[in-house]
Amino acid sequence: MPKPTKKTPLHEMTTKQLREHRERLALIAEATAFETAYSNANSELDELGWPGLDGWVVGQSQAGALALSQGVCWGFTSQREHLAHISRCRELAHKNPFARNAVENLVSYICGSGFSYKASPRDKNSASDKALAEEVQAAMDEAVDEYRLGEIEQEAVRRGERDGEFILVAYEPDNESEAALRFREPNEMSTPLGNVSEAQGNIQFGVDIDSEDAAIIHGYYIGGKYLPADDVYHMKSNADSNVPRGISTLWTPRAALTAAMQSLECVTRTATIQSSIPYIRYHEATPGVVGAFVAGQADRTRTKANGQDVTTEYRKPGTVIDAPAKTKYEFPTTSVDVLKMTEAVQANLRAACSAMILPEWMMTGKLDGKYSNAEISEGPTGYMVNRKQASYTGRFREIMEGPILKAKGFTPEQLKRVKISVIAPGTGQGQTLEEAQVSQIQNQAGVLSKESWAAKEGLDYAQEQASIQREDDLALAGFGAPPVDQTAPQDQNPPQPNPAQ
Repeated sequence: MPKPTKKTPLHEMTTKQLREHRERLALIAEATAFETAYSNANSELDELGWPGLDGWVVGQSQAGALALSQGVCWGFTSQREHLAHISRCRELAHKNPFARNAVENLVSYICGSGFSYKASPRDKNSASDKALAEEVQAAMDEAVDEYRLGEIEQEAVRRGERDGEFILVAYEPDNESEAALRFREPNEMSTPLGNVSEAQGNIQFGVDIDSEDAAIIHGYYIGGKYLPADDVYHMKSNADSNVPRGISTLWTPRAALTAAMQSLECVTRTATIQSSIPYIRYHEATPGVVGAFVAGQADRTRTKANGQDVTTEYRKPGTVIDAPAKTKYEFPTTSVDVLKMTEAVQANLRAACSAMILPEWMMTGKLDGKYSNAEISEGPTGYMVNRKQASYTGRFREIMEGPILKAKGFTPEQLKRVKISVIAPGTGQGQTLEEAQVSQIQNQAGVLSKESWAAKEGLDYAQEQASIQREDDLALAGFGAPPVDQTAPQDQNPPQPNPAQ
């Protein structure tokens, strides 16, 4: 097929040529809009249209600054494209059962019913820090119930995986009560038209990013208002650190998920047709007689424009078809193996699982003998979940140390004396029985220390020792014995009991 030229009339172009011509015109218009926007910063732009002030910075490369390639590193050149990708993935998560299952499984494995919060003193030998840590722990336990943090955490993970980001805004309390934590929609974070005098850097997709360092965020434009970065907790997923917004986990496997659902619909339709018609009943009568017989059983009759009557019978499971003896019917679907057709569904799901680093059973919900140790056998999945857990727990640590404990009356100076840990559900990545036995043998042989052993398990050795000592003190207190002061100097030669006494 010859390529279209400038002299080729539009009415002579094929559908493919018209599509390519339209895309070419769109690229030219977009490049013109970029040039106009940056040559005249005061020009009015479509809020969700051409990415003038809402696109990448075009200029000299700066260390740590934003990527300069238009969409090559990220995939979106305008806010309209970014919001369209979120809308597409939300529809996919709502209508496609495989996509919904994948998102819900990620929520279950990343946060479960919610994270756990633990406070410990940074100075283990300071009695005042220990008392402060206990107060912070009590305040966090109350906040988990007051704020219903479990539900907020689950929604944050669901939004983060489905939309590629979550936006949680903290509002100052009107009185001494708790602060307000509210989710905001992605379309609310956008660069406003006109005056952006509050901005301290470059406005990219509603984010005020420092001109010299893309890792520094000054604030956000949400709902047409400028909010400082300290009041907004924005976490992006599946994107580089120098891009302003995230990418949905469903974006890459969207085609495979859609194809899997279409294949499943075809398999279902074929199986339905095969099971609806058990046999054909032939009549020795003339076609007219058979036609009258069939018309008597019709559910609906309509007359066409040429005067011909058309009868319609809705086929239900077990329907018998009446036909003259000389009429031949063929059913191609009877030669189709439905079981083999399901392999097409599994092949599409396998591609989607590969893109999301998930085992196939997590996408389909099919449980097999490996379910009990699935996270151990599927190592990459477990490590992927651990990486995501680290991102979400880090963000919620900031939320707990920020508006929540601040509303409880704790000052930043006090919180510096306390270490707050956010604990996510386990993913089965611990040591197996054989590995634990090897570590025990190495410890007894003096090859592996207990501190290194704890580090292999991801535990803080000093913190665990303090917790064990506290539990021992509580146990001794139950028998009336005083707690052991580990900070007091111990007598190296304690008096020995006299056997004669």
